[in-house]
Amino acid sequence: MKKLLIICIAIVSYQFHLSAQQLTAGPVMGLNYNSIQMDESFVVNDIDYTFKTDGGGVGLMAGAFVNFNYRNFFTESRLTFAQERSTAHFSDQYSSREQVIHLNKVYLPVKLGYKIKNTYNVFGGLQWSHYVDGSMVPANTALYVAYDNTVNTNSFGFFLGFGVQISKFNLNLNYSGNFNEAGIQANYKRQSLPFKTRDQLFNLTLSYNIVDRIFKKEDEKEEELPFDPKEVLVTDD
Repeated sequence: MKKLLIICIAIVSYQFHLSAQQLTAGPVMGLNYNSIQMDESFVVNDIDYTFKTDGGGVGLMAGAFVNFNYRNFFTESRLTFAQERSTAHFSDQYSSREQVIHLNKVYLPVKLGYKIKNTYNVFGGLQWSHYVDGSMVPANTALYVAYDNTVNTNSFGFFLGFGVQISKFNLNLNYSGNFNEAGIQANYKRQSLPFKTRDQLFNLTLSYNIVDRIFKKEDEKEEELPFDPKEVLVTDD
């Protein structure tokens, strides 16, 4: 039993030693469909107002990735800049006005995944995001809420997705959401308005492997045999 255990350990160690590992890196870009969720009420000059998002919008994403692959498993990290937008309604008891919210964010996800037949992959993981800046359109401060700056700029979330690899191109589709609320600072008629936000984000990205290196654990060379196998004569004796 002890000998069998030693043999099994030796075989596993030998396979791990010889298994090819792969490092890839390159640019990534794509589109996202984002829904920035806000639902706030406030009072200005004894008038009740609501500010509520009810629709999403399409934005751009761009950045870079680094991927490390071992057999069918891989881990990947990306640094991406994303433009996000949603449609909001600013209402009082008399009227409702529509605004478009634009927010710029930086994402740093860390994913773990599994490859299927070296073509398809599924993945999930955690991500950190950071508000950079934003705007609200129209920007008429007499009639609309105006963007001031970001508050609670950092948030943490999760994502799930799947992808397809074609040669050095990788096409991925994933969904992400936040664990905690971030926020922005706005104003209306000189009154400061803090708004809490949550994101639901779908993005479709295309990446390209500029760096594509396959290597062994120590980049070792195969040992040269002290004889030529072709010169070995095998007989029945």
